[in-house]
Amino acid sequence: MTSVSFMIGSGLEIGNLTIADDLLPLVQRLCFEAVEVLVKPQTCYIYPYHRPGATLLLEATDDGVGIDVSGEEVEQITLSRPETLVALYACGLRYVGRLQELQTLDDAARSELAQLLPFQRQARAALADPGPGCGAAPNEPFCNRS
Repeated sequence: MTSVSFMIGSGLEIGNLTIADDLLPLVQRLCFEAVEVLVKPQTCYIYPYHRPGATLLLEATDDGVGIDVSGEEVEQITLSRPETLVALYACGLRYVGRLQELQTLDDAARSELAQLLPFQRQARAALADPGPGCGAAPNEPFCNRS
């Protein structure tokens, strides 16, 4: 099973792959934008690192069951497409939940939350109606964090 976790100050871990970058753009782009794109068959998502000069490519495999991940700073790996999409989205939800806990104490958390929620809603809608052969619809509904 693919697991995705965020690490405050350093990035995301997807299985054995660590993507070191600023956390807010990582969550927005990989946990929400990439999920919205990759639920559709024969798609790819290019993640531009927040710092210049590096990108990460996530591409649905030809058979649609995997996602090939490659880039200048990572070794190429293939992950289960349905598991990875659900795990990425769930990781984004955990981050949104943390921001919701902090928003009464922190203006920055409130601002980040306002930025992420539209992307979270779009990803949730995409997962509710995944493309053919994706199988990424979660077995249990995610809690509504919007």
